[in-house]
Amino acid sequence: MPAERRWDQREYRIVESASHNNNARTVIIETTTPGTSVPPHYHSRFSETFELINGSVSVHTGPADTSELAFKSTLTPLEPGKPMTVPLGWYHQFIVGNETTVLMDLTDAHPLWKVGEMLINVRKERSEAIEQMKEDLLKKYDTPEALARLMAD
Repeated sequence: MPAERRWDQREYRIVESASHNNNARTVIIETTTPGTSVPPHYHSRFSETFELINGSVSVHTGPADTSELAFKSTLTPLEPGKPMTVPLGWYHQFIVGNETTVLMDLTDAHPLWKVGEMLINVRKERSEAIEQMKEDLLKKYDTPEALARLMAD
């Protein structure tokens, strides 16, 4: 299920971490800019509960065997004070509306699982661009002249 990634439009604040409370939960407050989207994904180690604090966000959800068409038809706007839980193994995607949005994210795992999953997905989906960037940087900076400038500083 292809989708635009806008990871750079999200700011996280960990309020409570499973690494400090016997793995009870991790609570993250996430602030996102208008139009931010997260591609469809799932978690194999934890469920995830979203609660809108302010702004506007809608969430697609569906079990692993959901077709893309059925998944896209599940768009549910979140309302403040009405949390939505996505079960372990279910696909989900959120799309922020036209205003800055603050969302509480509650999981029963340490947030490093999320970071690891995000990085794996970014590497898979952007591998060609990453390799091209490496080549471009090496061409630009891995030269005798660049090395001489570096050593002179």
